[in-house]
This record gives sequence, structure tokens and C-alpha cells, in this order.
Amino acid sequence: MKRREKACIVDVDGTLIDSERRFRLAQRGNMIDWELALDPKIIMKFDRPMPRRVIDQIVSLCREAECQIVVVTGRPERLREVTIMQLERIGLKEGEYILVMRENGDYRREIDYKISRLMQLSRMYDIAVVIDDNLDFLKHARTLFRRAKLYHVSKDRGVRQLEECDTGSTILDYIS
Repeated sequence: MKRREKACIVDVDGTLIDSERRFRLAQRGNMIDWELALDPKIIMKFDRPMPRRVIDQIVSLCREAECQIVVVTGRPERLREVTIMQLERIGLKEGEYILVMRENGDYRREIDYKISRLMQLSRMYDIAVVIDDNLDFLKHARTLFRRAKLYHVSKDRGVRQLEECDTGSTILDYIS
């Protein structure tokens, strides 16, 4: 049997790109104004790259694992151009990664969308690494890809590895 290429799955918002200001702007009580939050002009004006140390850690983890970088985002396909521009600004050039985006009109919860994409990608790749800012998504991914290394990202704490204990509790270890 032919061995599949390994993949490092990386999120965009909150992982490679600091979108906190944009989402704060789009916050309406406990709801998000998605039209505003997904406006390309607003994205370019308010989003910033994550701290350089975080981006460097993420790229290093993917390269050390000798994986194809697969950027999986909950952003709709209509934002492909602006997303590629943002990835270039942080140093990821087209051809160095595969960009997987949500189809326009797909309104599933982000966690449901991403899990379904991971399942599709697992038919083509060995999912070796998953890097995301959504802890619930990572815990869900752990149940499906037990051999994958999972990493949680935050602007303040950087990149931390997610490990499952025998008791089922979660441990986050800092990556130095």
C-alpha cells in the first residue's frame, strides 16, 4: 500500500491571523454581525498577523514534522484572495501550502465544518499535526485522530501542545 503524505492542518483566524479587533467590531451583544465580520475591507483594515514568535513556532512545527501545510479556514470561498494576501504578509507564499476554504453558503457551525473537512482530508493525507485556536475543535479532533499532535494557539500564550491523560482530562504544555 502506498504511504500517504503527512499533513499539518493550520487554522487562519486566531491562529495565524489576529482577528480579535475585527470580531470585537462585529460583536452585537452576544451575536456577531457576519456581514461586517466577513467584509474584505474590514478584514484588511482590522486584522493583524499573530506575533512573529507564534507564526515561527507554527511553521517550525509543520516543517519539523515534514508535513504538507494545509490551511483550513472557516472563511467562505469568496474571501480566498484576501486570505492569500494575509498569508503572504506573514511569510507563507502560494505553493508552500494548500488553502481549504468553506463553500459560499455553508452556514454550519465552524467546528462541524472543520471536522467534516478533516475527515475528507484524512482520505488523502495522514493527519499528523493540527494547530488551531479553538480548544473544543481540538478536543473533537483528538477523538478522531488519536496519533496526531494537536496544538492550541493563543496570542498571549503562544503555541501549546494538547495531550490527553488516561483520566480523559486535558493538559496543555508550553512549546519552548
